[in-house]
Amino acid sequence: MAAELAWWRWKFLVESDGLRDEQLVTEHTFFQAQFKGVELDLTAPPGAVARCAAARRGLLGVPPAGPPVRDRSNPAIAALRYESARRERGLCEAVFIPQSLSLPSLHLQQTWICKTTRHLVMFSHDADALEYAFP
Repeated sequence: MAAELAWWRWKFLVESDGLRDEQLVTEHTFFQAQFKGVELDLTAPPGAVARCAAARRGLLGVPPAGPPVRDRSNPAIAALRYESARRERGLCEAVFIPQSLSLPSLHLQQTWICKTTRHLVMFSHDADALEYAFP
């Protein structure tokens, strides 16, 4: 998840005329939730097969063409699992129905500081740190 967030923080900074040459410091709360519901898993066949074909053609990050994931004919789909375009073998989850998420009674929350510059996004929490470099 941090790789995806880093990409979008960096993209926001470099595409904002007033921020491009600055640094942006933000605070983010990370937590885990439990999901219960119907999930469409694009990492399993046939979605994974289309992903492999796209990778061979150099189209990583481009979703396979097909019918809309969320339409009125199948309102039961509560989430979509897909591969990260930013982190190799990383997984992402898009949840459409917030009521399908719950927090454990003793849930853990972490506050991470994010510093974004024109070339680097850094996350830090206590002794942990993550860095993502961009062109």
